[in-house]
Amino acid sequence: MKKKLILALILMSAVTVSGEDEFLEDSSIPSMTLNETVVTGEKFGTTVRNTTKGITVLTSKDIKKSGAKDVSDVLRSVPGIKSERGSNGEGQLNYRGQGSMLPMSYTKTVIFVDGIKLNTMDSKVELNSISLGNIEKIEVIPGGSVIAGSVAGGVINIITKNDYKMDSFNQIRSEYGSYNSYKTGVSAGVNISENLLLQGNYDTYNSDGYREDGDVDKQSGGIQLKTKLNETDYLSFKYDHSYKKYNFAGSLSKDQVNEDRTQLKSDSYKSDYYDSKQNTYTVTYNNILNNKLSLMTDIYFKQYETYSLTSGGTSITKKDFDTYGISPRLEYKYLNNARLVLGYDGYKTEGDYYSNNSGKKEWEEESHGAFVTNRFKKGKFEFVQGFRRQWDNISYTYIDNEDKNYDKDFNSDALELGANYYYSDTGSLFLNFNTNFLVPSTTYLKDADNADNVDDQTSKTLELGVKEYIKNTFVSMSIYQTLTEDEIYYDSVETGSNKTYKNIDGETKRQGVELSLEHRFGKLTIKETYSRIDPKISDGSYKGSQVPGASKNLFNLNTSYDLTSKFTLAMNNYYVGSYYAKSDLENDGEKVDNYWVTDIVAFYDFQNNLKIEGGVRNLCNEKFYDSVTYYNKTDSFSYYPAEERTYYIGFNYTF
Repeated sequence: MKKKLILALILMSAVTVSGEDEFLEDSSIPSMTLNETVVTGEKFGTTVRNTTKGITVLTSKDIKKSGAKDVSDVLRSVPGIKSERGSNGEGQLNYRGQGSMLPMSYTKTVIFVDGIKLNTMDSKVELNSISLGNIEKIEVIPGGSVIAGSVAGGVINIITKNDYKMDSFNQIRSEYGSYNSYKTGVSAGVNISENLLLQGNYDTYNSDGYREDGDVDKQSGGIQLKTKLNETDYLSFKYDHSYKKYNFAGSLSKDQVNEDRTQLKSDSYKSDYYDSKQNTYTVTYNNILNNKLSLMTDIYFKQYETYSLTSGGTSITKKDFDTYGISPRLEYKYLNNARLVLGYDGYKTEGDYYSNNSGKKEWEEESHGAFVTNRFKKGKFEFVQGFRRQWDNISYTYIDNEDKNYDKDFNSDALELGANYYYSDTGSLFLNFNTNFLVPSTTYLKDADNADNVDDQTSKTLELGVKEYIKNTFVSMSIYQTLTEDEIYYDSVETGSNKTYKNIDGETKRQGVELSLEHRFGKLTIKETYSRIDPKISDGSYKGSQVPGASKNLFNLNTSYDLTSKFTLAMNNYYVGSYYAKSDLENDGEKVDNYWVTDIVAFYDFQNNLKIEGGVRNLCNEKFYDSVTYYNKTDSFSYYPAEERTYYIGFNYTF
């Protein structure tokens, strides 16, 4: 009966994370996936085995074998994530059916890079500005987080090689592909002394683009000075920079797509232009005070600037934000198997926003969040508790129209309760309940008919899961339900040309199942993920509608085979089910077709530190889209076609 009960729960459930000391690797477990160390959230290490959520960890090897072009490509292999490049290539994440309730260039998912939030004051995320060649691993946690604060969908922490270890690392890399695309990069690290390490990286990407007049130019780089104070403590200073500029050819009608997917919006259309740059300065201090008490603190300053030229060059927008922040964490280990973490996140952002259509505004946001998490083990059980209190103030001032000035405070709470039951040496069941919130950004408020009427949205999520390692197979499965009140959405239906941000009057429900499998048969590795999501608007004007932009079915099949000790082949397949287009809140338009994309990649290791690789993306030349919008008044669609079949070849040399 017990075995039948466990098997039944495996068919309903999902997996979690691991830890340090008693919370770190268990050498008795043969699965590297279960033992993978993660630091997302508390910033103190744990493992996939010890968390009470269905976390996914993508290592640098996973990234390499995926043949991905950018971070958007990499994340499509995560259960529950529908990842696209969007209308302008920035990258759009649709996690657990969040869909396009907001314009897809804005995300409800929080993105961290080495623990510093990438999301900007207006909620935009330059996701694809991060070079894959400089990523050590990516940690993905679904749902709310008492550590991340304002979030919906999930939390993603990207850990770069600069931030990962105290080892010297030197590599040059290059890649050439379709559309005259070039990637070049270099990473270097040198031990100036026994306790002082200097690291740096620089990457560029240039392309003529898939569509006419679609040039892309991206640069990213960083430098870090890290000093060991003793065997356990360190102090580091890190500077990161990213720059991106591109032209994009505008949306197409269905007839234009059928005629020529690569054409401009019209013969007279002038390509839209966008550029952005970001500088981040971070000081990190890590101090293990004794065998029970540890302190880690990040102090950072971030500059973010954008310039865009749209609507045939008639619309100009400029943004300039500066952010100052600090996030200390204190860990206390008590008893023999318990851990308490106290943390604080505080930042202040000030910036200017200029539009030739609406004039100049001065924006300001101040946020303070305090949280506590506690975990302890008792026999075969482990329990996790967490609570967060956050205070936010958002204001903006119209230079030319003081009647539109705005100032509002938000006070929000998040709660987490979780439990693990380790029913065997390799298997565990987990249950997690969490509440979370999403504070409206300056963009949501400035474009609302009445900003005072836009409240923060709140959600409750219940998740049940299982994780197991059976012979040569890792199994992770979960079921979940998320109920959201006052969901913030972008209403382009009721208000016509006066599009505005609002709260749904009532509830939105998302429920689903996620399954992840990894099999190892000697030289052959097979990974599969499947997600079934049912995202519905339960109340208000759009009651009964499926959340636009959200697919009910997502599937991935990834295989790799080592033909020899030097030569590896990999194939990656992903399926995205049909969905209602962006802005189709009433579900009046026909669904966007499902699609299946196959990528193949080959690696050859000369075993003298030189590796070459090449591949074909979208092997079967599937026709799909980076973004689709529906206009209910004209019953028409606009399309941003995705790339067709492309080729690439490259190398990297490590020394």
